[in-house]
Order: sequence, then structure tokens, then C-alpha cells
Amino acid sequence: MTVAVVVALALAACAVPPAPPTRAPRPAIRIGTKDFAEQFILGEMYALLLENAGFRVERKFDLGPTDVAHAALLSGEIDLYPEYTGTGLLTVLQAAPPIRSNNDAAKVFDAVAKGYRDRFDLVWLAPAPANNTQAVAMTKAVATRLRIVTLSDFVARAREQALQGRQLILAGPPEFLQREDGLPGLRRAYGDFEVDFRPVAAAERYRLLVTGEVDAVVAFGTDGELGGFDLATLIDEKGFFPPYNVAPVVRGDVLRRNPQIGNVLNALAPRLNGGVMREMNFAVTNKGVAPQDVARRFLVGEGLIPGPREERVVNYVGSYRITARDGVQRIKGQATVALKPGGAAAVTWVAFVTDTLQTTTGRGQWTPLGNTVMLTITESAQGPLQLPVIARLTFDEHFVVSIEVMNDPTGQTEYAYLIVSGDRNPAIRELHERLARISWLNFTDPGPSGDVYGEATRQAVVTFQAS
Repeated sequence: MTVAVVVALALAACAVPPAPPTRAPRPAIRIGTKDFAEQFILGEMYALLLENAGFRVERKFDLGPTDVAHAALLSGEIDLYPEYTGTGLLTVLQAAPPIRSNNDAAKVFDAVAKGYRDRFDLVWLAPAPANNTQAVAMTKAVATRLRIVTLSDFVARAREQALQGRQLILAGPPEFLQREDGLPGLRRAYGDFEVDFRPVAAAERYRLLVTGEVDAVVAFGTDGELGGFDLATLIDEKGFFPPYNVAPVVRGDVLRRNPQIGNVLNALAPRLNGGVMREMNFAVTNKGVAPQDVARRFLVGEGLIPGPREERVVNYVGSYRITARDGVQRIKGQATVALKPGGAAAVTWVAFVTDTLQTTTGRGQWTPLGNTVMLTITESAQGPLQLPVIARLTFDEHFVVSIEVMNDPTGQTEYAYLIVSGDRNPAIRELHERLARISWLNFTDPGPSGDVYGEATRQAVVTFQAS
């Protein structure tokens, strides 16, 4: 018997299938950037999009100028980074600048993509329409005084000033003195001229310009200061400056292993026009907003990634049973919404839970939570019991607020309740407790349809949704 049991156990053990081998986690996608604000924004966008698609991501931002970032890509230190077509053509491939008829964004992109693929096994994904090309910018006051609209005008005024013993002062990056798409090429395209060139850092250029210490600056097409300071960008009527459309450049081996990277990042490209990039850049360079916040806000607004969880979950906060007309005669004014960091929201006070109604219920008025934002009632309407109810609210934040008045099947009782976008957090729980103390009826989530009331769910006011 003992032998039989041992044999049976041995056979049973043999029948147990081996545990499946554990799969090694997919290597992180290493995203690099160069060393200025626009690159930080773009790199963060790439990272957020890939994380949302299920990739692990390693951020290796602020590597340095083009040569450092490109070398990191070639060596495998990073897997991708944002690059500009003009930079790829002139700085990396060291091709001649495409002037006039050859200065076509599609042709430049095709040339760069082919050159990178053939020489480096690097792949350019879809380019954005935003063109970060070089330009010459002036304050509108100085441009008007000197009668300068185009680069030809600028060259003509520079020659006139030189004859009078004075040179126009132009500030720009140090490499503009030697680059083929800098002063040497500009002189070949527009004729010889002299300026007093001041090599300065990017952040310093615009300060010198707006304070009048220089006459003009070398600008880039997506610089936030161009719009933020209302500057004049001189027309390049000869098409000298090549296009600088930005796109992710990815190692070929990485893309072959992870082809979905292309689909994920290509969805971003058509949304990045010049105005969008200038606005985002200005927020970082002049308003002190973190690049991570700018990037996330844009992607959420475009629907490319979801917002924070607390902005996606709808909470039915509570309802109050209204049984007397004189209990709500003083509906007026405002509702207060308390926000916590991260966007979660809690309604803490509404006008129709105060004044006469509070006296009727014998409860004292309670105060709103901290960090409040006001909702203003801009229209009122008559409810089914001929009571004034909130019909429309104005608000400027990005979450949903709905105030509705419901009727029971007999039409004799109204239920007013609030719907707020927000996670179930301590503020929401505290609100539930407060509402219960003033005779609000707490209830669980009935779902977005509101069918918890059955035939009683006749909506008497307009649902408000912030844009």
C-alpha cells in the first residue's frame, strides 16, 4: 500500500506542468533632449505618450547641444530625441543650405530622412508643421523707425548705417558667425553687409532687445518671445533660411523591435504648429511653468493621454429633498468648489443650501473648505414647482460640474443634487459627512444616466460643462 501511494504521488508530480518561464520586462525606452526649453517640452511629450501606451521610459534630458545628443543616439546611450530637419541637413549631414526653390519642407525632410537612414540607421518619424527656422527679429518700434520689413531692408539699413560710421547691433548664438545658414550664407544670399554681432545666450538675447541694447536678434520661429513680446520677424523673401521642422529621431534597431513607437509619436506631429509651440515655450521661459506641466496639459487637452484619475471619475455627491416653496425662495449668487492639488474637486457650498432653507431645516450655515474657486450663476429658470433654480454657471477650470433639479413622479417634491468630477478623496468624504448633517441624502453612484430615480429623472436645468 505504501509503495502504491508513493508511486501514485510520483506520477501525479510528473503530471504537473512546469511553471511558465518568467518574461523579462521590456527594456525602457531612453528619451534624450538637447539643452533648451522646447526640447524639454517635446521630450516630456514623447515620454508621456509612450508611458500611456504601456512602455517603460527613462528620461535623459538636457544632454547638451546637437553634437552631444546625436553622439548619444549613435552610441545607444539614448533611443530617440527630438531633432530639426534644418539641423540634420546642415549640422549633421553637412549638406549645403537649400536656398530658394530647394528650400521646401517636404524635400528637406526627405533628404534628411534618407541621409540618416543610409548613414546611421536612424529613422525620422513624422515632422510637425511648427518651423523653428532661424530668423531676424526686431521690436516693432525700431523696425518702423528704420523702415525695415524684410531681410533686404535690414541689409540696406546696415549698409547705410555703416556709411554713417555706425553699425546695427545684432545679437545671436555664437555659432551664427560661422554656420552656413548664419552670417556667411546670409551675406552670399543678400549681398555683403556689416553688423556689430554680439554672441549671447538664448535667454539673454530678448532681454537685450526689449531694453534697446541691441537693434535685432537672431530668433527661432517657435521662440515664445516672438508672440509674447509682440516682436516683428523680418521676411526672408529670398528663402535663405532652411526649414527646421521638428520630429522624433529613433534608432533603427529600437524601432524594429518596437514598431508601435512610430504610431504613438506620429499622432502628436500634426497638432504642433508654430503658434502652439510659441505659446508653450513662452509659458516655460517667461512664466515659470515647468516643462512637464506644459507638456501634460497640452496632451490632456488634445485627448492624447487621460487626465489625472480624479478628473475622470464622476462622483454623485448628494441630494437634498425640497418639500416647501418658501424653503428655496432665496436661491441666488454663487456656488463654491474646493480644489486640491492634482485637480480633484469637491463642492462645499451652494446658494440653495443657505439662507431661508437653513432656517427651515434648523441648521447653521457651514463654511467652505480652503483653496476655493467660485462658480457664478448667470441665469435662472423656473423649476417644475415654479421655484427659481440654477440654469447656467460660468467657470474657467477643466472639470465637469452639473447642478440638476429632479422631480418625483407626483411632481410634488424636488430633488436637487450636484455632480462633480473628482476622485473619492478625503475632501469628498468630508463633504458627504457635512451634507448628511444638513439633511442632504447621501447615495451611492447611480451611474452617469441618473436612472436611480426612474421616472423621476426629469432634468429641470441645463447641465454645465467647462471647456
